[in-house]
Amino acid sequence: MCFQIPFAPLQPGGVLAEMKLMATNPRWVDRQAYVQICGAFVGVVDRGVVDELLPLLLMMVDDHVPNVRCELAKVRRCRFSPG
Repeated sequence: MCFQIPFAPLQPGGVLAEMKLMATNPRWVDRQAYVQICGAFVGVVDRGVVDELLPLLLMMVDDHVPNVRCELAKVRRCRFSPG
């Protein structure tokens, strides 16, 4: 038996809006996921999308949860380092 789950088609603006909500969510795991998703986007999606998400990503530098800051450091080291 196969079930089909109805869902609305993904709208690029809607996905970005949802992601931005993750960046400001009080739950640290959502903020950490935002950092991981942004890191995965670098070099894969349009530069304009990354530029749109970057200001919220930079806010994570001062996050009060060490796990979020640590994830940001990993993304920076792996994605933005030359070579």
